[in-house]
Amino acid sequence: MALKDVLERMYGVKTDMVVNPLAAQIETTPTPLLLNNPNRLAWTLINLGANHVMLAFTADVSLTKGIYVAQTGGIMGLLFSEDFELVTYPVWGIADTAAAGIYLVEVVEL
Repeated sequence: MALKDVLERMYGVKTDMVVNPLAAQIETTPTPLLLNNPNRLAWTLINLGANHVMLAFTADVSLTKGIYVAQTGGIMGLLFSEDFELVTYPVWGIADTAAAGIYLVEVVEL
């Protein structure tokens, strides 16, 4: 049985993965990365850039306000069973000295 089928059986939801739903990089100004989505179950962001980025759940993210994600492979993610409703909130990012490429995936209920 495929994992999608197991999840549907266990939780009663069908899921799908979305890659970089709003942006493929974080700019040096606040950049929206995820919109508010009550059907989001999980997300993971990998910083592919050569400089660090900061993430926050509000548009006033800054280099001194947010969650630090290290350069060249730093990761942050949330899962509904551990982080509860926080996984559904919007996410904004800002890059340190130059735009930083990201790989962002979210798992959503269909």
